[in-house]
Amino acid sequence: MKCPKCASAQFKSFDTSENIEVEFCGACGAIWFESGELSEMVDTPKDMPFLKQSLSFARPTKLNCVTCDGVKLVDIPYHPEEKVRVDYCRECHGLLLDRKEVPAIEEINSRRNLSKSLTQVLEELKKQGFIRIR
Repeated sequence: MKCPKCASAQFKSFDTSENIEVEFCGACGAIWFESGELSEMVDTPKDMPFLKQSLSFARPTKLNCVTCDGVKLVDIPYHPEEKVRVDYCRECHGLLLDRKEVPAIEEINSRRNLSKSLTQVLEELKKQGFIRIR
């Protein structure tokens, strides 16, 4: 499957230390989380703890969902009171995150007391030589 962000690289599967399989793009650093994976990773009750409110700020994108044929992702705020925006599929509830969004989401969750560590994924990808964190 092709990366919706850069269209030039294939997604590769990666198993995190939490035994969660996520897909990532080695070219642009995008990470795809299927429904339930992000919440498991960051230890929150839901992938998007404020989804209903965030959807009221949805903007259409040209990005295709990784798993749903012909479905476009929408750009929504991860938290309605924060600037960080993520790409979300209304059909399968998957999330596409940029490499820069990962630490920002972790910071939001930490500050708002919502989670543990999402940057663990990036560190594991780095250790195994899949990506370079700048």
